[in-house]
Formats: sequence, structure tokens, C-alpha cells
Amino acid sequence: MFSKNFLLCVFTAFAALSQSAPTSSPALEPVHSLSIRAGTELSKRTITPPSCDNDPTKCLITELIFQTSIADFIQKRDDPKYKKKKKKLIWDSDGCSVPPKVAKLFKIDKDKPFGFNFLDSCYRHDFGYRNYIAQGMFKADDFVTDPDRHTLNEVFLQDLKDWCNVAYPNNIYNLFGLLNFVGKKCGATALVYYLGVEACGAGNCDADTLNGIFVNGLPSS
Repeated sequence: MFSKNFLLCVFTAFAALSQSAPTSSPALEPVHSLSIRAGTELSKRTITPPSCDNDPTKCLITELIFQTSIADFIQKRDDPKYKKKKKKLIWDSDGCSVPPKVAKLFKIDKDKPFGFNFLDSCYRHDFGYRNYIAQGMFKADDFVTDPDRHTLNEVFLQDLKDWCNVAYPNNIYNLFGLLNFVGKKCGATALVYYLGVEACGAGNCDADTLNGIFVNGLPSS
């Protein structure tokens, strides 16, 4: 369970960052998203994929979520020929699911908060939810508490963190620590997005509920 104080700090930091920075920082814009996608490393992940029960469609969904780099996933998503061959898969997405009132409150682009391009990660997260539902892959009667939903959210967080780590590396070429500072801000924003889908991924949250969750803390699961 996340402590109340920790969540309050994260929420407060998010609010402070939204007030202190523009929606994007041209001087700090990372290299093109294609280069960032190619730089992510899937091999370091430790998330165990749920069983696909040897069903070809379910196993393909599992492969695309858990065993495919974000670069390869997006390439397949953008390939009409590939999608035509895999007609059973659902590829549509509404991007990052941030309530309009929340986006307006923090003055952010929901898909690129503070200039951080989270759209690819949101595409894969939507792909996971929608195909798991369509193929009956969630096991629990209660979708909100289903362990596989939490596992999909963990992949989402890792995708977000990978983007941040590649876009803003902590090395000697990072403008005397400036990119490291922006990278930490990116990671904090990624955490807020993850907490949002953990709490509200079942579609049962409005802006007031989301605000209350971050301020008061999440219940233990």
C-alpha cells in the first residue's frame, strides 16, 4: 500500500511542476520518438507474463505486450498489412486516459505531459486492456482487483520509465545534470500516470475521485 504521505508528496510535486513549467520545453526536447523507441531495453524486465493457455490469439497478445519491444510493437501497430493478418486483435486507442478536467487543471497535454511523449506507452496499455477483455483473458470476476490488470499496469509503468531513461540519460553528456533533473521529473510524471490507471483503470473515476485518491492514498489490495 502506498502511504498517504508519499502519495500526497507525489500529487503536490505534480501540481508544482505543472505550475512551474510550460507544457513542453523546446530546449530540452529529446531526440525523435523513433530513436527513443529503438533505445529501450526489453531484456532488463522481470515482469512474468500470465499464462496464455496455449491459445494462438491469446499467446500472440501476450507476446506483443510482454515479449516485444515498444519499437516493434508500434511498428506492427502502424503496419496495415500486419493488422489485416491479425484481424482478431483490437488496435484502436484513445491515447492516454487523463480526465479533461485533470489535464486542464495541471495545464498538460494528456499524451505528452510537460513534453514527455507517453503516447506509445498508452497505445500498448489500451491494446492490453481491450484485447484481454475481448478474449476473456481476465480471470477474476471483479475486473478492478484482477491480478492480470495490475500486471498490465506494471508493463505500462515500465514502458513509461524506459522512455524517460532513454530520453534523459544520466551520463557525463547530460548538460551538467540538467537532463538528470528533467529525467527525474519525467519519472515522477510516469508514476502519477501509473497510479492513475491502477486506481481508475476500470473506468470508474472522475476528476474529483482521482484527486481524492492521490490526496488520501490508495487502499491496500
